[in-house]
Amino acid sequence: MWRRGARLYLQQDALARIPVIIALGALVGQTRADADAAAESLRLRQPSHVVIDDAGLALPRLEMLLALRQEGHNFKIIATAWPEHLDAVSHWLPDATVIEVPLIERAQMDEILRGLGITNYYLLNHILQQAAGRPGWAIHLA
Repeated sequence: MWRRGARLYLQQDALARIPVIIALGALVGQTRADADAAAESLRLRQPSHVVIDDAGLALPRLEMLLALRQEGHNFKIIATAWPEHLDAVSHWLPDATVIEVPLIERAQMDEILRGLGITNYYLLNHILQQAAGRPGWAIHLA
C-alpha cells in the first residue's frame, strides 16, 4: 500500500508544530512547488520523511506527494492538521497513525512562561488566558 508509514498530527496550536517538524529532521516542501519541482527535490535530497503542514488546507499537495510515492519515491509522510480537518486528511491517509496533541494545562503553561523569565502576575495571567493551552502561542505572545 503506497499510503503506508504516514503520521497525522492533530493539534490546535499551529506554532507548536514547528519544533515537532524540526525535531523530526524532515524535509518540508515549498508550498507552491509543482509536481515536477517536488519530484526533482525528492530525487536530489532523498529524504526519509516529508512534512505537509496544514494538510487539510493543502489536499492537492498531499495527493501529489502520494502520487510521487506511488511512482517509487521512498519517503514517509508526516501531516499536520487541525482537528476539524481529520476526515478530509484521513481520506487520503487512511492507514496513518493519528497522534492527537492535546492542549496543555494552565499550570504547565505557567511553568513554561516562568522558565522564559515572565514573572509579572498580570502579564502571566493575560498570556495564559489568550494562549488557552497552546504553548506555541503562549511563547509567541511572551
